[in-house]
Amino acid sequence: MATRDSKAAIHLLADKIASIRSQAQPYADRIKQASPGIVKLAIHEIRVCNALVRYLGDLLVGTFSEEDLDLEVSKIAHAILILARTTRFFASDDNLINHYDSLSPWENLVKSISADADVIIRSQSAYEFESYLEIRDMLERILPLDVSRADVFRGFPKHFIVLNIPIVQAWNVLHYALLAHEIGHFIYNVEQLEQIPLAVVPEYRERLVEFFKRERGTTPDLEAFDDEFSRFLQTWSKVITSRYKELMSDTFGAYIIGPCILFALRDFGLPGFRLDFAPGDGERFLGYPSFRKRFLLLLQAIRPFTEGTFRTETADNKRAVRRLRRFLKTWGLALRQPAAAADDRYGLIEQIVDECVTRALTKVSAANYPWRYDAALYRTELFELYNRILDDIPPNEIRNGQAAAVGTPAHWQSILNAAWLYYLDFRTEKFDVFRWNDGKLSEDTINHRHKSLRRFNDFVTRSIELSIVHERFLKDKRCLEGILDDPVEIDD
Repeated sequence: MATRDSKAAIHLLADKIASIRSQAQPYADRIKQASPGIVKLAIHEIRVCNALVRYLGDLLVGTFSEEDLDLEVSKIAHAILILARTTRFFASDDNLINHYDSLSPWENLVKSISADADVIIRSQSAYEFESYLEIRDMLERILPLDVSRADVFRGFPKHFIVLNIPIVQAWNVLHYALLAHEIGHFIYNVEQLEQIPLAVVPEYRERLVEFFKRERGTTPDLEAFDDEFSRFLQTWSKVITSRYKELMSDTFGAYIIGPCILFALRDFGLPGFRLDFAPGDGERFLGYPSFRKRFLLLLQAIRPFTEGTFRTETADNKRAVRRLRRFLKTWGLALRQPAAAADDRYGLIEQIVDECVTRALTKVSAANYPWRYDAALYRTELFELYNRILDDIPPNEIRNGQAAAVGTPAHWQSILNAAWLYYLDFRTEKFDVFRWNDGKLSEDTINHRHKSLRRFNDFVTRSIELSIVHERFLKDKRCLEGILDDPVEIDD
């Protein structure tokens, strides 16, 4: 039987489990507006809590040695800590994003990457988009063996992708393009690209030893050298892997959404930062590649979208194609210019990162991913949708020629790219709310820009939702097999 002390511990654990379950219960009951991912997480959290409560009851009446009982209580305490981390999704209504149809393509995209995954979409007052949770794996490793996994984890996704949309951007559909980079982190994990630095870094060991000696300034004694170099290698291996992961996530983002990710990253990332980070930038220098390197890699990734033949129907469109290509070429030339005060001390680190990226691109570039946005679709659909925006018509469908009477739903990536092209090329009024340097501009002008961007955002959001509704309608209509297309008249 359990001792008095262990009984007290078990009762305390049961109280904590009850608290966790009470926070998840309203979401599992669907009485609050929550994304489907949060509802699913709540259902499974309650299942785990119920299983733990049952097991705690078994502990109270079972026969265990003191050592075995301590071990079981420790396992349950660890499981509770894991569950407690996920209660942040149930702590406040403020962090919920209403489930709009315009966000459903991102959920479908994640499932096309891994069917055993789900998405949680929430907002917060921070410029952070992504977190990657493997709750099932963590709990399966720590739960007591006597807990029935078949029931607890029935339908429980292996991966939860949490998309944190900053509150200030939650209504801005244009910056949804940045979600492609965050989903790129998930693809990086699914493709197991973290194995590449593990193979590349040892190949540079001799040169890293020289780099270490140069950075240290003095030669350590032989006894201390191995330990110091091991710590040095561990630190810089993390730096290499972090920079490489960000670059590959950018590349996957371009594969998912096309060229508009380049413009979204420029608008979102650059204000307040230099093109090239320096050691004085601290964590940003260590963990992130420079914007110069990120933009150059993105220019390479979007080349298949912009170098093919566009379907253009007007002279204005042809001029716009030339203008877009000229802009990208000019930008590429500017980015390839060396930084004004280049710091080549860390050139070896950058070289290793480049080697990792090269090997990863060799692995993934030719892959036929089901989630990849077809560059031919971009060139076929972009300007027809762009023209519809110019005519103040929702860009939610494509017609095969101007005379075509029936349209087909436009791809959501094409709608976003057309919206970005319009945003960048808008001639009659400025949408840029935050970055303006004309001292003559008044607060009323800025408010007018803000309202214009809100109207445009609503227009694009409705267009994406219309394309989704259109696609679903055609799919449902096909199920009728034409029965109602030409009704036969029946004599009375």
